[in-house]
Amino acid sequence: MSGSRSQKISLSAGQQCTLSGEGRITIHLSDGVVEIGGVVIGANQQYPFSLSDNCSVTLVTLEGGSIVLAHPVATTVDVLKTSTEMSTVMALARKDVQRGKPTVVAVIGGPRTGKSHAAQTYANILAQGLGKRQGASAPGVYYADASGSLTPGCLSVMELQSVDGVLSESTFLWPSHTPAPDRVQCSFWLGNEHSTISAAGMPLFLHTLGQLHACCDAMAKNQTAITSTNRPVGHVVYDLPTTDGTLPRELFYQRVLEMIRPTVLIITESDKGPRDWSRSIEENIRRTSPLTEIAVVLQNQRLSASPSGSLRYSLRQYFSGTVGHSLGSAKVVVQLSKLRWYRVRPSTSTGSAYVSEAVVPSSSVVAGCLCALSHAKLDVEVPFANVCGVVFIASVSEEHDECVLVVPSCDTQLPNNVLVLASSSTEGALPWKLSADEVSEVEEAVCL
Repeated sequence: MSGSRSQKISLSAGQQCTLSGEGRITIHLSDGVVEIGGVVIGANQQYPFSLSDNCSVTLVTLEGGSIVLAHPVATTVDVLKTSTEMSTVMALARKDVQRGKPTVVAVIGGPRTGKSHAAQTYANILAQGLGKRQGASAPGVYYADASGSLTPGCLSVMELQSVDGVLSESTFLWPSHTPAPDRVQCSFWLGNEHSTISAAGMPLFLHTLGQLHACCDAMAKNQTAITSTNRPVGHVVYDLPTTDGTLPRELFYQRVLEMIRPTVLIITESDKGPRDWSRSIEENIRRTSPLTEIAVVLQNQRLSASPSGSLRYSLRQYFSGTVGHSLGSAKVVVQLSKLRWYRVRPSTSTGSAYVSEAVVPSSSVVAGCLCALSHAKLDVEVPFANVCGVVFIASVSEEHDECVLVVPSCDTQLPNNVLVLASSSTEGALPWKLSADEVSEVEEAVCL
């Protein structure tokens, strides 16, 4: 094929191969059995992916196999083969399928150690296995993303649906196939522009995680309007973020695990770094929750991605869609005076931990910012309500009473008029202001 390069990659039983780089690639199976995220890739099928500094593709084989990798000549792809530690995670997931009892899975770990890969693999295997065993009566499998990969700045949940154990490419969780916003059931706005949690940001994260946890619990128990009441209790898989240098990882994860109380805990760590914090977590869980199953996955740590690169990748997918699911975004002009602006701040009273604060921002403050469109109808609902999605404020004109928003939908009618700014912003400070490169990602989505 003109202008492209292809190579065959062979893997022995019990190996994994990580593909990293920048640009589009295509994979097809040559022979054997090869899995991506717990999904066996089929013969005679082409699988496209988009690599970036925040997205690599890991292929795993327990039996041995080979694939053919094709990409443009200008695309550089790094290939790293190692023995796989994912067999433990895959075995636990398949054990849960056979057992049939509701499961709460928590995946924690250091930065760039494959947390999302482990969480998505577990969720994919559960959805496929349960669908194959129980068909339409299978319990729901809910992927709870607490790191902002489904929705920028939000904690979100998505249900994985299979037909007779087969997940469609638009449903299963794969790198660069992350579901578009129209596939996400529920999101809660955190307003954190980084993929890690700081000491200052931990209280608000725990508050927002509490809302996500309550939503997932209700969905798993079929207590919401979007779940069927005649299905058994479902499974929830939490993909949890890591911390920055200001917050001890052990302290953060102890608080998180106390809240969600997992039945399965997966810890991903670098095979080269110290494991003091993870050993402490493991010992504590074994002492306080002896029935919790624990798996430790030691990964070959990949190069760290820059926070800006991570956000650009997330924005690109959110507003323009994914490799397998393109999405049209639109610019919507609304009357500025009819918009209600809020942010969430800590309460000074002994009641709720967080309250909403109405703000009247100037055009120079909000133009170029990312914010959330809330479902809240009343002021007091803002800190607890889920959001319709994330929008970009392209421009604001007080003179003409106009605000131009970019929304990840072709629908030009907003479902609500309540906008929530990044909660970490202080009075007079800029909320979540996008850089020129990030703005171009959003604007390009509209052009598409």
